[in-house]
Amino acid sequence: MNTPDIRVEKGHAEPEEVAAITAILLARSLIHIPSPRDLL
Repeated sequence: MNTPDIRVEKGHAEPEEVAAITAILLARSLIHIPSPRDLL
């Protein structure tokens, strides 16, 4: 990925917006975790 999928700017965010961004970041991080079988 050369361009960011998410852009974050300074400012006030509503709790729902923070929850949505958190869910997206967690989901994206899980995509890149290797399975235990790949580590053997």
